[in-house]
Amino acid sequence: LPAAAAAACLYQAQSEKGGQLAAGGEIAGEESAGDPSPQAMGGALCCLVLDLGFSATYAVPSFRGKAIQGAVRRLNVGGRLLTSALQEALSYRQYSMMDEEALIGRAKEELCYVAPSSLGEEAKRRVGPSKPAAESSYREWVLPTYHGTKQSDEPYLRELPVDPTTKRFIRTRKNDESAAQCLRFDSERFAIPDILFHPSDIGLDQGGLHELVAEAVASCDPALQPLLFGNVVLVGGGANLANLKSRLLKELRPLVPSHWPLEVSVGLGPGGGPGDPALCGWRGAAHLARTCSGSAPAAGGGCLLATVTKAEYEERGGDWCREQFENW
Repeated sequence: LPAAAAAACLYQAQSEKGGQLAAGGEIAGEESAGDPSPQAMGGALCCLVLDLGFSATYAVPSFRGKAIQGAVRRLNVGGRLLTSALQEALSYRQYSMMDEEALIGRAKEELCYVAPSSLGEEAKRRVGPSKPAAESSYREWVLPTYHGTKQSDEPYLRELPVDPTTKRFIRTRKNDESAAQCLRFDSERFAIPDILFHPSDIGLDQGGLHELVAEAVASCDPALQPLLFGNVVLVGGGANLANLKSRLLKELRPLVPSHWPLEVSVGLGPGGGPGDPALCGWRGAAHLARTCSGSAPAAGGGCLLATVTKAEYEERGGDWCREQFENW
């Protein structure tokens, strides 16, 4: 939650500086008309930060760079849960990977993506040995052997040869002892990230990302709701998942009145350019530290920097700390 609030503060500063309606990167959604409409004017003031973090996902509506605390919503699905689900799936079908969180986390980051539509449609289109290489989701992730060479100490994606006749991947045989051990990824590549949209698949009694966003917006003042839907910003490591932006837009559209704008963007990098959305929270906090002082607004900063010591946190608890940061 603090990371999402810091990212919202950074977005506010970048919007005021550059006059940008969206938070940066390639925007998925309806294009703005470019005129000074209420939506365009409000875009620089309102945004909903969707922070896909390690432990959970937060939807944080923001107005003038400050989080609307009463409308913040949480989904108990984060990067750690997705990695654990991938570990279980691979351990059940192949080798036991339950003690290899870092290795599977890296494979998740490099191989997993969000299905553009439903799981069933994606499986029919991309799963199976008869699929051509250009469409197949099959990949082989070679495990490290730790024989002392750089290649043997690092996992990597194997470049599979393609049969010139059938145009299909020539898969490594499971009983081929000359080949390095590998994990075979197929439907896991898109089935695991789909938990973000269907947490009930793993027993969580919560809605998906699109329902999380809709619930957070519905908790805000009705005058802000169309502005928030028109400026949804993805931050956090999970925002790097391929197709996440377009899938979220597709799932959100039925939940938003047709005459309201709907835009989804990915957090900006340094200087307003492209960058890793996982660092947006850190960059927001760094911006606060540069522009704010401890007791009075810094020159040109115009904000107060709240500080809480470790002793104060231990004595007064998290709720008191949250009150101190409400003025961000």
